[in-house]
Amino acid sequence: WYFPYSQGRGHLGWQTTMLAEEASSNPNQMGSTSLEVALTSGVQESLIILIPDGAIAHSGLLAITSDSDGFDSSINIGVSGYQKYTSSSDQYLTYFSFSPNQVASISAMSSSWTDTSANSRDWKEVEVTLDSSTTQTITLSRLAVSYSLHETVSDLTTSLANYHSAAAAENPSAVNINIPTNITAPAGQVLINGQITHELMITNKEFSVPQTFYPDGNTYEIVTSHRHLYDNSDLESISLMGHASDGETISFDVSNSDDSSWGMSSGSVTFYQSSGSQLVSLDTSSSEVSVVDGGDGWMDVQVTWKFDVSWNWNDLDRINWIAQAIDGDGVSIWPANSVSGATGNAVENDLQIDSFEIRDQYNRLISNQFSTFYPFPILEGSEINVTGSVRFQNSLDTRPIGSDFQVRLNLSGSLLLLDSYDDGQFSGTFSTPTGLSEIAASPELFRIGPLSGSIGGEDASGQPPIVAMVNDFTAPTAGPLQVMTPSGLQNANGKVWDPSQALTMYVTIEEPQARGETLTMHYWRADSDDANFNGIAEEEEYLSQVQPLSAGMTGEQQVTFAGIDVTGQSFNSPVHIYLEGTDWAGLTYQEGGTGGGPGAENSWASVIIATDEPTTIVNNAFNLDRFTGYLLAGVPHTFTMQISEPNGLQTLDNITIMLCGDTLDNIGKISYNPVTGELWTADDSMVSPLTVQTQQITPAVIELAMMFELSWNYPWEDGQFGCKPSVSIIDEITEVAYANNIGELTWVLDNSLVAVASGMSDLTPPLVLTEDAHLYLRQGDEFQMSGGVFYAGSGEIFTEVPDDLQVEMNLVYGTEVITSLADVSDEGEWLSSMTLPMRAPFNPTMNVTTTVLNVPGLGTTSSNTDGKVTVDSKSPTILFDQMSYPDSSLTVLESDLLEEVLVSLTIVDEIGMPDEDLEVAWIFLRDNQPVAGTEDTGTLGLLLEEESSQVFQGRLDFTPNLEGFTIENGDRIMFWVTSTDKAGNEIQGLGSEQSPRAVALRVMEFNPSLDNVVVTPKDPLQDTTVVIETYWSNSGKRDGTVEINLYELKSDGRWVAETGSIDLDLKAETSSVYARFEWIAGDPGQPVLYIIVDDDFDNPAHPVSGIVVQAPITDEGTGEDTMVYAIVGGVFLVAVAMVGFFVSRSRSGDEDYYYDDDDSYYEDDYEYEDEESEHEYDDSESE
Repeated sequence: WYFPYSQGRGHLGWQTTMLAEEASSNPNQMGSTSLEVALTSGVQESLIILIPDGAIAHSGLLAITSDSDGFDSSINIGVSGYQKYTSSSDQYLTYFSFSPNQVASISAMSSSWTDTSANSRDWKEVEVTLDSSTTQTITLSRLAVSYSLHETVSDLTTSLANYHSAAAAENPSAVNINIPTNITAPAGQVLINGQITHELMITNKEFSVPQTFYPDGNTYEIVTSHRHLYDNSDLESISLMGHASDGETISFDVSNSDDSSWGMSSGSVTFYQSSGSQLVSLDTSSSEVSVVDGGDGWMDVQVTWKFDVSWNWNDLDRINWIAQAIDGDGVSIWPANSVSGATGNAVENDLQIDSFEIRDQYNRLISNQFSTFYPFPILEGSEINVTGSVRFQNSLDTRPIGSDFQVRLNLSGSLLLLDSYDDGQFSGTFSTPTGLSEIAASPELFRIGPLSGSIGGEDASGQPPIVAMVNDFTAPTAGPLQVMTPSGLQNANGKVWDPSQALTMYVTIEEPQARGETLTMHYWRADSDDANFNGIAEEEEYLSQVQPLSAGMTGEQQVTFAGIDVTGQSFNSPVHIYLEGTDWAGLTYQEGGTGGGPGAENSWASVIIATDEPTTIVNNAFNLDRFTGYLLAGVPHTFTMQISEPNGLQTLDNITIMLCGDTLDNIGKISYNPVTGELWTADDSMVSPLTVQTQQITPAVIELAMMFELSWNYPWEDGQFGCKPSVSIIDEITEVAYANNIGELTWVLDNSLVAVASGMSDLTPPLVLTEDAHLYLRQGDEFQMSGGVFYAGSGEIFTEVPDDLQVEMNLVYGTEVITSLADVSDEGEWLSSMTLPMRAPFNPTMNVTTTVLNVPGLGTTSSNTDGKVTVDSKSPTILFDQMSYPDSSLTVLESDLLEEVLVSLTIVDEIGMPDEDLEVAWIFLRDNQPVAGTEDTGTLGLLLEEESSQVFQGRLDFTPNLEGFTIENGDRIMFWVTSTDKAGNEIQGLGSEQSPRAVALRVMEFNPSLDNVVVTPKDPLQDTTVVIETYWSNSGKRDGTVEINLYELKSDGRWVAETGSIDLDLKAETSSVYARFEWIAGDPGQPVLYIIVDDDFDNPAHPVSGIVVQAPITDEGTGEDTMVYAIVGGVFLVAVAMVGFFVSRSRSGDEDYYYDDDDSYYEDDYEYEDEESEHEYDDSESE
């Protein structure tokens, strides 16, 4: 065995030479330790490094030096396809270390050349590539690749066996036998070992394992093979153990079947796991044992271990697997080994996003950042479809199942969860956010592992991709459709087109973001395409043409459509045309306000197929809405006229109204394009166009109404003559109709404002009312004035109020000018207040002047003095003029004549009282104290008005309101005036509330009273006459008359008059006034008789009692009856005598109570007293 250095083979375990080309094509070339390489920009250079087959590379280092001016750029060095750039802080020297992927790729390479001159060794030809973005010359100064190599020298059995036998024979006691070895090498170290093989009792065959385990949902399997030298039935069990670099141990076992056939007969094997189930789970149901041919004629026990890897096993460097069979004695010999993680991690549970793309609503890829149109525009709020995939770190295509990961999308700050699927796929459909000019979308791993969690799983994606999208807010626009005329391209809308020529349309479209793919023109010919003959251009009746566009581009593009055949159209037959299409994002031309739509009213262009007819203006059809000849600045007005145009108004290109005649400047000029509907004025026209309305009067005559508004900056001089409007009509470039100085529409500008007061009010108590915009106030009073702002010329209310418009209110108070400002409301109304000084003015009546401030533009204002204020500095006084009004000046009042008392009084005041009744009040006093409840009020009317005085007179009802209150001697009435003068000044002096007038009361009353009733006889017989005598008195001081009569109350409730009525006159302070009644006794018994006064049947206060009517005496009575009557009569007489005695005794002190000139009264005194006593007794009995 030997290992030569020459011809690029290098040192054993340490390659330091390079070849310029492959050894397989040139085996005799010499190796170099340094190599100069001339790099051309964009051209790749290469060299070859030889590594023995089976070698495991550990590292690689390459020293690179520049030419004299240093490195011009970094160098990209590739090893087996893996690229890495150089980087160095040194300008002339850099050391390039092979990356782990580059080193691993060397180990993974297969041999490509067999060196027949050196033990027939197989070599890997490692290609190293170099390229640079600039042209430069470099030198590969030194190379060093470290590797380990294990080689076996075989066919030594005979020689070693002979040598061993000879040596053992020479020294039988020798424990170790040295095998002579000759090594020739200039330097280095070689490790030599060997073995003598022999058959084992138990053979555990080599087996392979996966290099990396992933928790990808798949079931992993490891197949191990085992053999017993004599019989496999002697094997008791087989185990597979994995010793992980993190200290964890995985242990699987399978036991032989009871019949020792390893499940090949009737028995079955048993799988079980004794450790590591939290990391790896043995699938005992799918794991299996079989007995197979070992390839050498012997049978092997082959175990297929199937297991699942958990997400709880974090990244792991290495797992050493040991498989061994154990016999019945528990003995195992030389277990078989295998390693996971030799070329990477043994376990990997980190994920990384390896693909991500976004498609728009039209399924177009918009995440391609290498496109010249990136970032792509999208429609605001449109849907995007997001897809991508996830794989395990450092794997080519190993991916998790859908339940073991979750990706979310960061959409301009909004975190949205994506749907997960098996094989690492994810997707989602979302609406893009609105209101943003640019949208960024980036995926990120939200969850790694199942919902139950994972240990150590990380996002190894690095910087996630960010896809930018631009919200396209600007819709594409289409210019006007045009036709080619002798004077060039002209707008087609409203054009009159000859039917003998094909109608070819042109249009220019504009797109600032990205143009769409096609543009469609839809057209409808009235005579050819109206399928249902209803004269309406319906969408389904339109024909169309489609023209391609330069998709994705920006700016303008002119599109030409094929000619439309209009030969079959009748006179004035229209062709309606509109455009459809979108930009790249999906915005339509209609969203850009262009393109039109189906229907005549929405047409982007309407062409009239006809011969051109003349245009005229209809005389005497003009109108201008004026206010008494005025046009108001800032107020909409309407100019109306009629035009005769057989081809239709839409065929005209311009109608100009000149409000102040045809002048060279633009003042007062308004223009209207019937084709486009555009209404405009020049900047210096001082007119604002508003709207246009048209009405078809006849098939050829159209009425045009144009609304406009004159600017406040419209120039107008005082005394200027009125303006007379003119009209001009243009078709293409020719004036086809004209009317000048339309006299009936003469107008004058009203741009002057005036503030007119509508009301004034007092704000300081006592509050007074305004009299025709004239307010009477006191010193220091506050008042307010309200009103509106009007145009001074026309008198119209001003409602187009600017923000700064104000009204100034002025009052000249003596020598002081008082000013108040008020803002004007949107309705043209204003309200201002002012406080007067606390002094008397020289002139009590003053004008209130109002002026409008901040009138817009060139407008003016006029002062208004409609409001007036009078300051009344003196309080009024009262004169009770007894000389002029002796009976009504409230000196003395009689108590019974209080219902209608005539009252007269004089108010002395310079300014005067209000034009209304005088309000007065009064209250009764008793013992100099007011009697609560007797207060009352009234009014007096104006009788006479003189200079500085006014006489008020009226009748007042002074009757007390208090129920039960009776006027007594000494009572008085306190009377005062409550009204104020026009300024609210209260009455001062006598007759004021502070000093009321005291009115004396004389108690005067008519007080009739029935003093006595004498009945003769008291026991009359039926149908005999009874005399009833009454005696009356009047204790009052007022004469009077009462009507009295005698009534009987029947049992049925009727009152029956027994005599005629008597009018009894009662003088003041009289008594014993006599009145006599006769009554015919009725039915036996006690009658119910009353003296009724003034027919007051509701209150019968004077009963006549004590009468008992006796039945008539007849001869048929017996002697016994006669005796009874005699006894009763005697007893009655005795009783009467006794009553009369006591009555006479009781009245012994009142002998003069009754006095009268009638002598008969005194003659019958005893009889009277006796009857009175009897009457009183009967009354007590009745009670």
